Amino acid sequence: LVSVHETTFGDSFIEQRSSVTASREAARLATQNAATDADRHNHELRRTQRAMLNVIEDLREARQSLVSTVELRTRELATANRQLESRNRELEEFVYIASHDLQEPLRTVAGYLQMIQRRHSAALDAEPKEFMQFAIDGAQRMQLLIESLLVYSRITMREQTLEAQRLE
Repeated sequence: LVSVHETTFGDSFIEQRSSVTASREAARLATQNAATDADRHNHELRRTQRAMLNVIEDLREARQSLVSTVELRTRELATANRQLESRNRELEEFVYIASHDLQEPLRTVAGYLQMIQRRHSAALDAEPKEFMQFAIDGAQRMQLLIESLLVYSRITMREQTLEAQRLE
């Protein structure tokens, strides 16, 4: 009986040892597989992290480039605006001077034509009188057009000035 128990116990012990060894080997393989999976996962995470850092750096560079471009364009626009304002002032002065300079000869022509018409009206036939009147009317219309142009340019400049004052 003792011998049967010893044999059974020995067989059971061997089975237990084999089972424990197999379990240990399975646990070791599972641990090794888990460690390999964790290393692969960590490697992927690091690669993803590097990619994200590269994207962030690219975005920073793109933002800085955009900021530089916007600053450059803003300076260019400010320069263009100053040049336009200067040219507008020059044009306003030109319109004023040109209108004044053009009105004087027109007034002279119209005045002399009217003087001829008054002094020599009796000596002129109907056709020369009509031609004189056409010339006088034309000179007066031209003078009105020049005066209207001058008024228009002044109104346009005042509106821009008022609009700029409202914005400020």
